[in-house]
Amino acid sequence: MRFCLYIANVLLIIHFYSSTVLSIEHLSNGYAINTTKNTLANEPINFHFVNIGQLRSKSISIENSGTSSYLIEKVTLQEGGLGVFSLFTNPTVPVQISPNQIINLTLNFLPNRINSFYDTILIYFEEPFRFIYSIPIEGHSKCLNQLFLLDTFGFVGTPNFRIPIFVKGDPNLVEATTVNLSFTVTVNGRVFFVDSVGENSTLTEIEVNQTYLSYKMKVQNLTFDSATKSITYLSGRLFLSEQDTTNVTISEIKCETEGVNFEGTNATIKTLGICNSNLSLVDFIPNYVHIAIPNQIVNDELLIEFFPIKQSSREIADIRFYNIIGKLVYHVNTELDSRIIIPLTTIPSGIYKTDIFLPNQKYSEIISVVK
Repeated sequence: MRFCLYIANVLLIIHFYSSTVLSIEHLSNGYAINTTKNTLANEPINFHFVNIGQLRSKSISIENSGTSSYLIEKVTLQEGGLGVFSLFTNPTVPVQISPNQIINLTLNFLPNRINSFYDTILIYFEEPFRFIYSIPIEGHSKCLNQLFLLDTFGFVGTPNFRIPIFVKGDPNLVEATTVNLSFTVTVNGRVFFVDSVGENSTLTEIEVNQTYLSYKMKVQNLTFDSATKSITYLSGRLFLSEQDTTNVTISEIKCETEGVNFEGTNATIKTLGICNSNLSLVDFIPNYVHIAIPNQIVNDELLIEFFPIKQSSREIADIRFYNIIGKLVYHVNTELDSRIIIPLTTIPSGIYKTDIFLPNQKYSEIISVVK
């Protein structure tokens, strides 16, 4: 980019070196600036989007192609650089520039936070006339962050899971940033079913396929910085009968804040010994029954709650208790209802494993009976 200023017998040629080649000429009439202090403005220097912590530089040269010398008193940034712009001159100012001599300016942009930045270079000329030459500058920052799950997260002997989703912020991000975020979590089997997520997030869509389950999630008011932290979690049930490995991917990540970018990573989750029967071959229906059972019972009755339950349902619940050595101490088959009360008068105090079998579903819980 080149700007030409012809004032009296002084011709100033200002060159900007960037990846984009432009040719712009600006001609100023001498009479307008000979007697008073004036400011001449030109099109901005644009750094566009730069990664946080990454330095980008542009070179500017001022060439005296006239027949008289002139004095540059100072070169400053009007807003002080905003903490992201810096400017250096060679030779240092003030400096007298003779005909055919050049002064070089280096303008740096080093963003450290998410924002759009606007400032102005002011070049103060004193002789043979006084005026200010202004060059607007702008730059925008962007950061790259990661969403991920812990790899090889293992579940042994329980059909329940609670998996945190983490964000790893850009290490150069120095200020916390709050955004709204949406993304998709996909698992490669119909045995890993999510029924709830973290308090600050929602499930917006569930897609069921023959070979995978896909969950679209939205996280509101996510505040992150350069640290690694848990932002939400997946909670639900595992439906499988033997050792299995589930691949989880995070994709389709969208952020409403310009310049904040995320990439997702894959995780491998191992699940071991969840069920006793081959439930993974059963055609799974996502609208399964939720079961609530207390971990500690201090009287002679155990209340088990089931929801939702269809009024027309005639399904049977198979409920079994095992002691710590694996011996069956209680077994009942009863019609499924929203509330089932199990008498514990014949069961002594101790630790027990409770198995509840429903059509296409199994639930296990460790309970403590205290009398």
